[in-house]
Amino acid sequence: MGDASDKAASTKAPRKGMRDRRLAISAAAIRLFTERGLDATTVDDIAEEAGVAPRTFFRHFATKEEAVFPDHDERIERLCTMLDERRSAINPLAAAIEVARRSAEEYLNQPSLFQPRFQLVRATPALRDRERLIDFNYETALADYLESELDDEPASPMRAKAMAAGIVAAVNYALQIWAEASEPEGREALHHGLEMLAQAFAPMIGAAFVVDPARITITIPASLEAQEPLATVLRQAIGSNGDSAKA
Repeated sequence: MGDASDKAASTKAPRKGMRDRRLAISAAAIRLFTERGLDATTVDDIAEEAGVAPRTFFRHFATKEEAVFPDHDERIERLCTMLDERRSAINPLAAAIEVARRSAEEYLNQPSLFQPRFQLVRATPALRDRERLIDFNYETALADYLESELDDEPASPMRAKAMAAGIVAAVNYALQIWAEASEPEGREALHHGLEMLAQAFAPMIGAAFVVDPARITITIPASLEAQEPLATVLRQAIGSNGDSAKA
C-alpha cells in the first residue's frame, strides 16, 4: 500500500508543478499583452517575464496566442467527465445546465486569475476568434451528451445542438457581465440566463418530473392550445391541495 500511495503522490506532484508553470507563463503573457498589445509582444518577452527559457515556453504552448488559454483542454475534459456522470438523468437538459453552471462558477470564484484574461480577450479580435473555436468544443461536448440522452427522433441532433449553443451563449453573456461589472452581477446573469433556457427548451426534451419534499413539478411539452386545458385538468385533480403542486 505504501509503495502505491507514494507512487501516486510522486505522479501528482510533477503534474501539479507542470500545471503551475503553465499558468505562470500564461499570467505573464496576459500581463504583457495587456500592457503592450499582442503584436508587440514576442515569445522571448513572455519567457523573460515568466522567468523561463523560450524552449520551456514551447513545451507548454505552440504559439503565443495559445498562452492566453492555458486550461481549456483540461476544462473540457472535466466537463465531459461531469456529463458522463449524469448519464440516464431524468432531465438531461437540467443535467447539462447544472454542469455548465458549475463550470462557469469556477471562473466566477477566481476573479484574480480569470478576469484579466476575459478583459484581454474581449479587447483583442485575434483572441476573440480563437475563443470562438474553443466555445465550439464546449458546444460539441454538450450537444453530444444531449443527443445521446434524448429520444431517438430525426430532429434530436438539431435539438441537442440548439440547446448546447444556447447554454454556451448564456454562460458567455454572464461572464461578459462579470468581466465588465462585478461578481454578483455576473452570478445573477448566469442564474437568470440558465433558468430562462431551462424553461424555453423544456418542450424539446419530453416530459420531466422534479420531486422535492414540498411539491412535484411536471413539465409536459404541449402546444399553446393544449396548455390551458391541461392546466385545468391538473388543477381539478389537485383539488384542495393545490398549494403543494405546480401546474
